[in-house]
Amino acid sequence: MQTNHINVIEYNWQVIINPNALSKKCYDHWSSISQKLDALNIHYQINIADELGSGKEFARVLCKAGKRY
Repeated sequence: MQTNHINVIEYNWQVIINPNALSKKCYDHWSSISQKLDALNIHYQINIADELGSGKEFARVLCKAGKRY
């Protein structure tokens, strides 16, 4: 069986962050995650979902713009 693998370094990833998630500890977690992504040379763009429902809206808009990762 053949499986398809992607090379994560080849893509520009979209990250949607909800600063109110996890009792507002999201930024603490994000700091650690972003350091790891940077160390791995993974390209990403941050999208801050700071209003109710804006995370879903970011996902919708990004998908319509052709962003897939």
